Amino acid sequence: MARVWRRPTLTALEIGWRWLAGAPLLLAILFWGWEHRVALLSLAEELSQLTFFHPDRMAATLGNASARLLLMARGALVVFVPVALFWWTAVGTLGQMRLVRRFSPASRPRFAVTYGLRLMRSFCLLAVWSLWGDLTLFAARRTLRTSAMLGAEPNVLLFLAIVILLSLTLFVGWAALSWPFSLAIAAHAQDGLGVLASLRTAVRRREASAAALEIGLVLCIVKIALLVLAMTLSASPLPFSNHATEPFLMGWWGGVIVLYCAASDYFHTVRFVSLLRLFCEMPRA
Repeated sequence: MARVWRRPTLTALEIGWRWLAGAPLLLAILFWGWEHRVALLSLAEELSQLTFFHPDRMAATLGNASARLLLMARGALVVFVPVALFWWTAVGTLGQMRLVRRFSPASRPRFAVTYGLRLMRSFCLLAVWSLWGDLTLFAARRTLRTSAMLGAEPNVLLFLAIVILLSLTLFVGWAALSWPFSLAIAAHAQDGLGVLASLRTAVRRREASAAALEIGLVLCIVKIALLVLAMTLSASPLPFSNHATEPFLMGWWGGVIVLYCAASDYFHTVRFVSLLRLFCEMPRA
């Protein structure tokens, strides 16, 4: 961590490629939202009436709003998701290659191999997100919809507890299992190996694997703490909401989001540089 802190250009490269890749995607989402602003404002008005004092109405409103939103966005998602996936991976590949060369000038990573490794990681992450969505919908059907159909009050607190536990489990699980891709990029940068050979080398080096797992879990805990801190900062102006203006609150929340993204990118850099240094300093078999 100290090495990355002393070399701010490494973090700047990470922030730069992430925000460069995310800006067009965000603009595309905003453009789509502007085209459907009437329907979205109607949904927002319905959601603003939600209250925990009427869980049956809350469950019905959430179900109806989700179905309408999915129906509106389905056509755009078919195009947006694959384009966003390949665009993010391509820009991330260029940014990570630049970071590797800045950290270790002797390294010569190739675009095709780095892109292949990052694309495999992106597909795995997309599968994790899909699993999270499917399990969340299943929990919603069991705790909200089924209860409402049986005439009982939907158990909203149980649903929220399941979603929080599920999110933490998948988040920690991904942090514990995604390290081979980053370590494989380091293997390729040092030895010039191909995609499968880099993955095989990353997994077979037991000392590096154990250390990479530990790094991933520690930084996972750090990112959870960072998320809690961001939520705390976001809620801190609420006791003064009677005196704070809406522009102030929007500016405050926007600033918290920017700070969280920058801090998250910094720890992404720390994680990757740690894995890169770990592999480069590991004696060869």
